[in-house]
Amino acid sequence: MSEHHDSRLAKLAKIEAMGVDPWGHDFPNRNWNADARALSTEIKYQTADGRRLDLPEFPEAASAAGDTPAIKQQAGEENAVSVGDHRATIDYRAWKQQAGEGEEVGPTVRVAGRIILQRGQGKLKFITLRDWTGDIQILIGKAQVGDAAFELSGEFDLGDWIAVEGRLGRTNTGEVTVFAASIHFMCKTLEPPPEKFAGLQDADQKQRQRYLDLTYNEGVMQTFLARTKIVQSIRETLRKRGYCEIEGPTLHTIAGGAAARPFKTHHNTLDMPLVLRIALELHLKRLLVGGMERVYELGRVYRNEGISPRHNPEFTML
Repeated sequence: MSEHHDSRLAKLAKIEAMGVDPWGHDFPNRNWNADARALSTEIKYQTADGRRLDLPEFPEAASAAGDTPAIKQQAGEENAVSVGDHRATIDYRAWKQQAGEGEEVGPTVRVAGRIILQRGQGKLKFITLRDWTGDIQILIGKAQVGDAAFELSGEFDLGDWIAVEGRLGRTNTGEVTVFAASIHFMCKTLEPPPEKFAGLQDADQKQRQRYLDLTYNEGVMQTFLARTKIVQSIRETLRKRGYCEIEGPTLHTIAGGAAARPFKTHHNTLDMPLVLRIALELHLKRLLVGGMERVYELGRVYRNEGISPRHNPEFTML
């Protein structure tokens, strides 16, 4: 057992000793990180005389703002905003001094995600949380969350899942940040993540443990979302042209429609040999004979053949 694993087990024991359940917490009514960042347009600066001033335009505002909810990212309609990619260049501290005495006001948000980065500065702790829509920075202050919660934050490791509720604002560098009012521990990660800057590099591990590739390598999530958008676009295009989508059987009595070696199985109840389909066309042609003139299927087929960058035992066919 590695030293890092032992350290995480020790922190797990401390968390349990604090009376906190380290597994399986729910956090309802949360904001996706991308949606929370989009709310940065609602952050204002309220002066001592009651005026509410719009903040200066920050470089990432165009990417984070807008009325597109995070659910549209499932179709790949917008890119998630990464905290580290849009570092503000405006001197926000100087701008506030020029605006006069006052304070920043912003909407309250509830965000949750995996800890990707963390660093401490005395009684403050900065954490970057990642969910499937992108990253967002969290600021945990001892004075704001209390001694017990701040002590709990000292047991956080990279890879842990936490949830935070607090005011959305900007730091002096202009970074969109959730200023935590309360923190909730959701899940402890016992295995250390890959190298935090290079990400997961082992090609074999990336394919066998795709979830690690998704979590720690930037751009992989966007590839998955792009595929979703492509599939949705194909279905929508065919629907507009009057095609009907059908689902044919996966188990066939004969391997037809292509020249390929099938996967073979046996149906116990019917006591008959069957094969996984190697093509879609046989049952589509039967529907054509039956009078359905515009039909298609977008489904998986299986071929018991070699594996290479261009060949896979199972793949999607239209």
